[in-house]
Amino acid sequence: AYATDDWLFRLLTMAQMVGVVIFALGLPDVFKSMDEGNILDNRVVVFGYMIMRLPLVALWLRAARHDAARRPTALTYVKTLLAAQALWTVIMIVDLPIAATFAAMSVPFAIELLGPYLAERKGGTPWHPHHIAERYGLLTIIALGEGVIGTVASVSALVEAAGWNLDAILVAGAGIGLTFALWWIYFWPPHHYAIGNLRQSLAYGYGHYFIFAAAGAFSAGIEVE
Repeated sequence: AYATDDWLFRLLTMAQMVGVVIFALGLPDVFKSMDEGNILDNRVVVFGYMIMRLPLVALWLRAARHDAARRPTALTYVKTLLAAQALWTVIMIVDLPIAATFAAMSVPFAIELLGPYLAERKGGTPWHPHHIAERYGLLTIIALGEGVIGTVASVSALVEAAGWNLDAILVAGAGIGLTFALWWIYFWPPHHYAIGNLRQSLAYGYGHYFIFAAAGAFSAGIEVE
């Protein structure tokens, strides 16, 4: 929204990256607890997520301080983020059965999704269609890179088991070909033309969110199989 690039912004961004790392390190504990017990072990995951989000609260507080015209919008972001984090903390502390944990998680999850909608109704933040399209394009590049990594892992397993054969060649060609096709299709149209107003911008962002969530769930299912 503000394209700030000073030392404080960079430090807070680094803190969010640390949170992502901690979040990722906690995922094996979540899946292990789902396999072995009735209590979901989400402590490391939620702790990492809190480290991701609290620097974002600091950034919105900074925006509220320096942009008086959009202060209500920035403070709404702060309130929804803090409310969600408070609920995530309770979920982390209280040991609930897996089904009850997922049911409880739906509440802060809904707050996270509603936060931007509620905040932007109070005046909106500065934004630019080209910038939004570029950021989601970069996220898509990362996702497509996971396709290349998955292809390499699959082909490596086949080659290690039976050497280079027709199956390995077909998997390599299909994996790289599908990834390349997705890249070609995604970046063919100029996305910024689809973002003419704020409502379209939010729809664009939410659409990407659900697409990547579905793709992640699908990939996780394949790995489990």
